[in-house]
Amino acid sequence: MMRFKRESLLLFLVISLGMVCTPHISHAQTCDIMRDEIITLRAPEFGHYTVWDHVHGEKGMEQISDFALLDDGGFVAAGSYTAEEKDKIYKPFLFSMDYRGKLLWETRESPKGFQSIDRIIKVGSKYVVTGDLKDTKKGDGIYMAFYSLDGKRLKRFPIFEPKGDLDAKAIVRAQDGNGYFIAAQFTPFNQEETGYGIIYKLSNKGSRLLRRAYTPGMDTVFTNMQPAQDGHYYVTGSVRGESGRRSGWLLKITDNASITLQETYPRGKSATLRSVTEFPEGELLLSGESVPMRGKRPSGWVARADVLGNVIWQRYFYGPFSYSAWDGLAYPDGRSVVLLRGMAQKMADRTHVRLLTFSPEGRLINAEDFSDFNGATAFRLYAGTGGERVFAGYSQTSMDEAITPFDVSPRTFDAWITAAQGLEVYDDPCMPEAAYQ
Repeated sequence: MMRFKRESLLLFLVISLGMVCTPHISHAQTCDIMRDEIITLRAPEFGHYTVWDHVHGEKGMEQISDFALLDDGGFVAAGSYTAEEKDKIYKPFLFSMDYRGKLLWETRESPKGFQSIDRIIKVGSKYVVTGDLKDTKKGDGIYMAFYSLDGKRLKRFPIFEPKGDLDAKAIVRAQDGNGYFIAAQFTPFNQEETGYGIIYKLSNKGSRLLRRAYTPGMDTVFTNMQPAQDGHYYVTGSVRGESGRRSGWLLKITDNASITLQETYPRGKSATLRSVTEFPEGELLLSGESVPMRGKRPSGWVARADVLGNVIWQRYFYGPFSYSAWDGLAYPDGRSVVLLRGMAQKMADRTHVRLLTFSPEGRLINAEDFSDFNGATAFRLYAGTGGERVFAGYSQTSMDEAITPFDVSPRTFDAWITAAQGLEVYDDPCMPEAAYQ
């Protein structure tokens, strides 16, 4: 169902443990960059503008893991579904809609065992996906698959490791057009605390061109892989050292998977980077989470860094929810938007998505809250053809006592995708007037 919302925009208060920005602060105070700031977020207030939002589901569970925006304003979403209430086997699920919300096609595959889609990209006249699968003899593996533009699967290329399980994290088109990179997490059988990341490169026909493992710590975790503006690639995740402390981890690699940049970010007891987004001039927007030294639940962590990964400013978001920053958008005017997931910790609260907008100096300009029915969460954030900020995941559409997907019946979740309004024109008060001329 497509719903058009026109409620009044509700801005909620932000209580900062550092500088508090108001319209009455002097220019010097407003434009000074505070490197580190902890921000306590109050409970969400729903009712912000959306261009459209859509919930899609049947008897079982549907979840969007990723989506591709199309030039005509429509999209193709991919993820997993279960056939009915008692079904616990995830299966590949894709559907396409036009910009008006009309369903164009839907694909629900029925493999013999567990199989999911985690990421999707559009390449020419086909869609390319990566995901997870299970084999009773080989263990957990990953795969790359091609689909036609109307959702028919063309080919699938499975990958297994002989001594452990794989978990797909991302797929990226090689920037020279010669194949695809897949980022995966490897976990040795019966040794969950000693995993590491692996980068595979497959040809356009699915044959393996390259495999490289990354083991800088006692345990290494991949979360994402994204193309860089200079033809290289960024990889994010975390690494655990001998002390047991987990740090956020940023890599930059070449077409042959050689490392050109590596940076670790120890934050609190534990930290993870989930995405990196480049500004036009090359600076980086980092998104993830950290667990404070004296805390138990994650805080959202957002940072802006220079081209070498050195932090310019960083913000931590704490409150009554468990927060994690999963994705971001970087704008030519220096602003940035981050997708912050808020997982409820109490039955009375609603799991939700927040879009946080920052000034170039790291000042929180706006915070918008989104949910659907009893709660919702999202994984990916992309810029639409008309400037919309589009995100997707799943929504808990049936009331239930539990509050997370780990505690509820699969029947309670449906695919959810939303387009929030684009940012308004912004004149940075810290930018010299000549810069606008």
